[in-house]
Amino acid sequence: MQEWQQRVVKEYDELSQKILKLVEFVFDSKFQELPTEDQTLLRAQLGAMSSYSAILELRMQRFTKEEPDAEGEEGEGGPDD
Repeated sequence: MQEWQQRVVKEYDELSQKILKLVEFVFDSKFQELPTEDQTLLRAQLGAMSSYSAILELRMQRFTKEEPDAEGEEGEGGPDD
């Protein structure tokens, strides 16, 4: 696996942990004590994080579909390079 691909996997793993923690908080009774605006913003944040996670998953699926050629294509990972 190329270095940029490893960074994508690491980002996905870290994001997954943050999503789990936020989901746990949203279902905690303390969440209900927050002002409505904060609850709304946190739910929107969770939605954005979930969308980002789905994109990272799609990118990782492509790792196995598009192997670099023998000359190497390192550095062709997009904005993560």
